[in-house]
Amino acid sequence: MILKTISENSGRYRELTSLIFSDKKRIEEGKLFIPAKITISSTELLALKNDIKPSVRIDIPFNEKMHSMIKDLCKNNKFFMYHSDYKFISNSNLDVSWPIKLNSPKKGLVFYYISKNEKIAKELKRCDRGVNFERFSALLGYPDCCIEFAKKLRPGSPENHVRDAIKYDDYLWSTNHVRSFRNSKQFSFYLNKYSILGLVSHTPCHLNCKESKIYAKKLLSIIRGENKELAQITEYLLKLPSLFWNYADKIVFQGEKKGDSLRYHDFLTNLNSHIKFSSFPDHELSAKLMKIASMVGKGDMLENSKSNIRIFKNSKLIAEFEKPYEFECILTEPNTN
Repeated sequence: MILKTISENSGRYRELTSLIFSDKKRIEEGKLFIPAKITISSTELLALKNDIKPSVRIDIPFNEKMHSMIKDLCKNNKFFMYHSDYKFISNSNLDVSWPIKLNSPKKGLVFYYISKNEKIAKELKRCDRGVNFERFSALLGYPDCCIEFAKKLRPGSPENHVRDAIKYDDYLWSTNHVRSFRNSKQFSFYLNKYSILGLVSHTPCHLNCKESKIYAKKLLSIIRGENKELAQITEYLLKLPSLFWNYADKIVFQGEKKGDSLRYHDFLTNLNSHIKFSSFPDHELSAKLMKIASMVGKGDMLENSKSNIRIFKNSKLIAEFEKPYEFECILTEPNTN
């Protein structure tokens, strides 16, 4: 099974299947965080295997071991596979990236284009890197409404609504997540893009998108058939509040959110931009996030306003961190199924 194949090569799923929130305790004991490893997206491959996606694109570190692993996995599941003719590296937590040669000594990731249909796998590779965005998205099975939403966020679009939310002018997937959040009146846990695990790989047009939820529910049912415990953990995590900076950096809480404040009794960190973007890490941001997480471990309540993050213990302010712009991070919690 795909989940078994992945779990044998990754400590992440072994850790998740016996998950106990413990970052608060680790901080109290003066211990470092345990970063999650970069892993292959097994849920995407499960979706492909069970015919709810026509193809997938995954990115993994380019090395012989990982290449051999994905090659064997595709062979065993009768998938067709092609990979990009380049590696790519990201230069910031905000996902600004560019291609480099495959034989470059620099570490990088490579895209794998996978499908049960060889023609689709080939076409997916051909349409990537902005060659044909709409076709590329359709081949990945994204809903039409979400493709239209993403088109409005692309560079040069007169309807680009992201730029009023951030201080950067680049096209950034992490800020697409923020725009999706701002575009939503209701927030289904099935479409939670702000947790440690997720069910949808695309950015929904809004967080209660009907078509996206149909896909997510099917996928969760498939995961439940493969690994009931992992499905339970996934659903549990998706229903929790989180403080989200970008797809590599977030903190998930056990607690209760009211407006811009959150009372909590434990939390789980997922602060990995220093790993995900190791070629060009943002040391300033990483240091700031570690300080925030450390103080979160000493508190029991936080407030996330437009200008700062404030942390409290027994109603007493113990730390305050300035935000350079309102949507540097968002405090989220699903409010519907």
